[in-house]
Amino acid sequence: MNHKTYSTFFIFYFIFFYCHCQNSITGTVLTENGVPIQNASVYLENTNIGSSTNKEGTYHISNVPIGDYTLNASLIGYSIQKKKISISNTPLVIPFILSQEQNELNEVVVSSKSSSQKLKETAYKPEVVSLQKMQITSTSTIDIVGQLSGVRIRKQGGVGSESTIMLNGISGKGIRTFVDGIPIDLLGSGFSLNNISSNIIKQVEVYKGLVPVKFGTDALGGVINIETQNRYKNYIDAFYTIGSWNTHQAGIGIKRYLDKNKKQFFQVDGFFNHSDNDYWMHDVDIVVDELLNTEKGKAKRFNDKYTSFLGRAQYGFQNVSWADDFRVILSLSDITKEWQHGIRAVSPWGEVHGGNRDFNSIISWKKRYDNNLKISGLLGYNLLKWEIIDIAPKNYFWDGTYTDKPTKGESGFDIEGRTPEINTESFFGRINVNYKLNDNHSVDFTNLTSYREIKGHDKAGAATYKEDFYTNPQNFTKSFFGLSVESKAFNKKLTNIFSLKYHYMKSHIANLKEDNTFTNYIDNQYNLLGYGDVLKFSFSPNISTHLGYEYTLRLPDSDELFGDGITVSPNPNLNPEKSHNINLGLEYKALQNKLIIATTGFYRDTKDQMFLNAVTRGVSIYDNLLHTEAKGVEGTITAIPIKNLTLFFNATWQDITLKDTDKYGTIEARHIGSKIPNIPYLFANTGTTYNIPNVGIDNSRIELSYNNNYVHEFFLAWEEDGIAASKAKIPTQFIHNASIGYVFPNDRYSINVECRNFTDRLAYDNYLVQKPGRSFFLKLRMYIN
Repeated sequence: MNHKTYSTFFIFYFIFFYCHCQNSITGTVLTENGVPIQNASVYLENTNIGSSTNKEGTYHISNVPIGDYTLNASLIGYSIQKKKISISNTPLVIPFILSQEQNELNEVVVSSKSSSQKLKETAYKPEVVSLQKMQITSTSTIDIVGQLSGVRIRKQGGVGSESTIMLNGISGKGIRTFVDGIPIDLLGSGFSLNNISSNIIKQVEVYKGLVPVKFGTDALGGVINIETQNRYKNYIDAFYTIGSWNTHQAGIGIKRYLDKNKKQFFQVDGFFNHSDNDYWMHDVDIVVDELLNTEKGKAKRFNDKYTSFLGRAQYGFQNVSWADDFRVILSLSDITKEWQHGIRAVSPWGEVHGGNRDFNSIISWKKRYDNNLKISGLLGYNLLKWEIIDIAPKNYFWDGTYTDKPTKGESGFDIEGRTPEINTESFFGRINVNYKLNDNHSVDFTNLTSYREIKGHDKAGAATYKEDFYTNPQNFTKSFFGLSVESKAFNKKLTNIFSLKYHYMKSHIANLKEDNTFTNYIDNQYNLLGYGDVLKFSFSPNISTHLGYEYTLRLPDSDELFGDGITVSPNPNLNPEKSHNINLGLEYKALQNKLIIATTGFYRDTKDQMFLNAVTRGVSIYDNLLHTEAKGVEGTITAIPIKNLTLFFNATWQDITLKDTDKYGTIEARHIGSKIPNIPYLFANTGTTYNIPNVGIDNSRIELSYNNNYVHEFFLAWEEDGIAASKAKIPTQFIHNASIGYVFPNDRYSINVECRNFTDRLAYDNYLVQKPGRSFFLKLRMYIN
């Protein structure tokens, strides 16, 4: 892609539309006794247009497009109030009087109806979890997501360790993660679920199998979207956490409006994570004498430190004539990491380390016209610098002792070790258009196009092979075009969404000879069409059902095509994955939403599944190996039996089997019909939270929470092979976590103590790698607005 093409690309995305006449709304928000309410949110439902009240209880919203709206006023502790309004060419004065809510938990549910609850009620039926009330705890974002129905988070260790997400039978790279609708592979790993702080997150949305076109993605099995905070107020939000394994986490978020009408703002977010991850490993080989004889024992991990930092700055405008929301976003993340071992925790590494640094810039614009047309667009650039160093000529044991060896590199792949340093530049742009044809029909269009160029060097690798393979530049272009039509019928009891998704990819990949030297470039091009249909029918306000089908595709990503520079070799000949996904579900609500019961059955038929396949000399490569079938059912119950007490339970059963052998013959035909190994098939979560109000100080509270996670035992190898093998099973696990916190009035300060795995059970995950035992964390938070 040359500079002329870049220019055309950027100009295309900067061409946006004209604006309509704008008008204003003013008013006051008072209590029933006539007392002004400060910091109440006043906003137009289903828009980004809103404001908050000052000390006098006065609000002002300007530049509102002509049309009909619902104006909402809300504040935690008060019942939400809604008013239908029509905007014409004259200013409106709309006063509100809010009554105090007796049950604060019910208020939170009702007031969120415009965002998270409304999203849950769409035909796609995503899982949505609000993190507003969870920000006083030290529970990580990835662990919060792991408590949702149908979701299984698989971690290779402690803080910052490699993690895999499974949604309804599909896992790994088949699940795409987004931040504010932007793929994290275009933002950098600082935004990953492993790193991002829950304190900058408003809510997390999980789509399983069926994905709206608005994301512009080729996700095979689902999408996780992280929506960050966008409060309409000035605030400072800061926290600090200290915990076991020398864990330290800190963060700060600041937003400041630069004018009295709250049109222009500046916002910064930043957070820091560090852990030594030096927890105990059990049943590992320990040296017992000078002859290096070993016996089984326990030892602390000694080469697993992890440190990450992310800083993000945003400058923009809200509710102005030419944009509902316009912002320029700059972010920088830095990660340093030690590697204790490879995929299996058999032989430890003592000096392997590396990390990455990301710089990201984005321009984002959103605008609503006449209450019928909504347009948003963004442009972005990302620069990723990644390196890993593996040159120590040593073999380590779990007690930290080592022996010298004649070759370099603890992983043992190359004679002189590996020192890849890889730079990846990404350019991307997206446009979303939503047009409401009438009350019952609307159309969505999305295009996301990205271009990525990869180049680097490896001095140690060049010393081994007399050639530096990574100096050969490689690139690929991806483009997505999506169109969906939403229709409503039977007095809006039935909602149907039909979608078409077109995927394009072109890649230019350097090919390796058998001796790991460059031979030539291979150019590939894909043009693929996916499609789907989802529907939801509400039998009554309390009973609804949903049914959906999607033929979905996933194109190879950067690691699969180009390798990762150390353990994964490139494969330029990968084919896209293809899957037929079906969901069927039923939901029942009772007692004014104090009891919610939901269940969903799912089916996945996946072909050309990309699988990490071990080849010669310990190096792996992605191949199109498997044709699998997954079927299962998940269920969830949420209840509020008494005031301030919330209970939840969810469970998932899934059966993932091999339908056909691979073309390379690495998987024997006798395994057809067997469960895919190293994948759990039964898991569940249970939890409760209880608030005790007015403890010591009026409007303060104590928050108690408890949750547990159950995973039934499953085979590490093929079941028919594993029955006779030792350590062939990952055992049943039942992990308990609890926390207690004190929150001062107005949520201004809080202190929380959390204990994870408080029964100190041995915990395992992928390939029987041990996870941390019992640990304690203390979190302090300050929130001022």
